[in-house]
Amino acid sequence: MTNPLYFIETQSPRIRGPWFTEVDRDTNSRAAVIDLIRTGEVDPVKVLEIDEDAGSCRDVTEEIVAEAMDMEVA
Repeated sequence: MTNPLYFIETQSPRIRGPWFTEVDRDTNSRAAVIDLIRTGEVDPVKVLEIDEDAGSCRDVTEEIVAEAMDMEVA
C-alpha cells in the first residue's frame, strides 16, 4: 500500500499567481504538509491528496488547514 501524495497550491507575494509547493516524495506526508502550513511556510489555496492505489484525488484543504490551526492553539 502506497502512502497518499499531497500537492499544495499556494500563493506568494514574491511570485505572481498560484503555484504548487514542491514536496519530496520520500518526505511527503500529511504531517509534513500540516507543519508547512502551521509554521507559515506555505499559505494554501488548495491541498490535494492523491491516493495512487485507489486512483483518486480529493481536495483536503479544509481538513488540513483545520488540523494545522488546532496544532497552533495547543
